[in-house]
Amino acid sequence: MATILEKITQQVQNPSKVFLFKEGIFYKAYNQGAYLMRHKNYKVNVKKIKNIENNVLTIGFPIAVFEALKKDFLG
Repeated sequence: MATILEKITQQVQNPSKVFLFKEGIFYKAYNQGAYLMRHKNYKVNVKKIKNIENNVLTIGFPIAVFEALKKDFLG
């Protein structure tokens, strides 16, 4: 499983893409990915991550929502 720093780094390297990371029964998007998904009426949360000493933007949604989102992003 990727660390939060690895997830954020992957997103930073690809700012025009949305990376969804499965975490339990949810998918989460971070920073630029969360920002790109804000139009879906998801609340963007800001979390202070102590081990990287930075704030991180996040959006999370249940796995059940994934199929509808996949159609929106993949066509």
